[in-house]
Amino acid sequence: MPVLRDAFSLVPEYLRTLDREGPIRDYNEYTPTLGRRFRALKLWMLLPYFGIEGLRRRIAYHLELGERFSSWIDGRSDFERLAPVPFSTICFRYRPASLADRKTSPRSPRSSIG
Repeated sequence: MPVLRDAFSLVPEYLRTLDREGPIRDYNEYTPTLGRRFRALKLWMLLPYFGIEGLRRRIAYHLELGERFSSWIDGRSDFERLAPVPFSTICFRYRPASLADRKTSPRSPRSSIG
């Protein structure tokens, strides 16, 4: 492992740990990206602020907004929903009635290579 550690051993001042007497394991010396991202940080910050019930209410509200927006899309003739709506992300496209009669091919001439 010393070869791997030496390969990534560009330690700037803000990553130096000079206050330790014994050897320590700095994970930033083993990977070029300084380790994995802490994706759960947002959740850990929201839990003390909103609490479990507060987060449940917010998620339920966002799901309700997704369903409401989806019904608006379904009610318009110029828009088309492209996927089911299990969450609050809505996939849709604008498709005006003037273009609905035209046949469209799945591949446009620009997208074909060679």
